[in-house]
Amino acid sequence: MIMRLEIELLDEPGQLIKALEPISNLGGNIREIAHLRDLKKGNKLPVIITFDLEKEEELENIKQAIKKQSVHIVRAEPIKSTCKKTVILVGHVFATNIKDTIDRILETQVVVKEVTARIKRPDEVSTVKFQIEAETEDKLDETVEIIKRVGAEKNLFVVWS
Repeated sequence: MIMRLEIELLDEPGQLIKALEPISNLGGNIREIAHLRDLKKGNKLPVIITFDLEKEEELENIKQAIKKQSVHIVRAEPIKSTCKKTVILVGHVFATNIKDTIDRILETQVVVKEVTARIKRPDEVSTVKFQIEAETEDKLDETVEIIKRVGAEKNLFVVWS
């Protein structure tokens, strides 16, 4: 599981190691460290540490160990993983009520991150690409099945990856 830890450190040598050692000692594997120097206030520097952890329950132990090092924790949380798919509709997408198509996609509770459309004239074939995200592959697969049904109803060619 991926964790994100946002802390405030004194901008002095040796401060970062105070936060990194408890993460490492308690089974965390560091992925990334971001020093947010643009957001520095006085001598306090925001730092975001992203790391892998076997069990989410260990995050509490890591937080306690970091606090013992006198490091201020702003936020500590798991990063929810998201699954992504691209779906492309080809045909008279606009003439067959694109709003209805989008509404039916959104009913599945996926997130539509991006919509890209290519259309020359309303009476010609168009292409619409949707970038969709959900917390599980099953939810994405369910949504693709609905999009395929909508495509069949509206005589649209549906491609996904």
